[in-house]
Amino acid sequence: MTISAKDADADRMSDLGVEGMVFAVCGFPLMIPFGMGVLLPARPWAWTMGMVLICLGLTSVCTIPACIPLLIFWLRPETKAFFGKLAPGR
Repeated sequence: MTISAKDADADRMSDLGVEGMVFAVCGFPLMIPFGMGVLLPARPWAWTMGMVLICLGLTSVCTIPACIPLLIFWLRPETKAFFGKLAPGR
């Protein structure tokens, strides 16, 4: 049994549709916290949320080059002090 080029193209388009749906289902809910991250006030819980979002970014090979410098900056004492994560005088 041979598969025609038309059938192969239909299968490929079907696969692309499934992949597109998976990316949409995962991407749209994550768009909300990442968008909120820019607008959050300087509070200790906002620092924690930022850390969680950076760690989510570390799960993808494509975003690791951006997340590693961001993580280094995020863990600095000055950044923690800005968000109120450090006790005064530290």
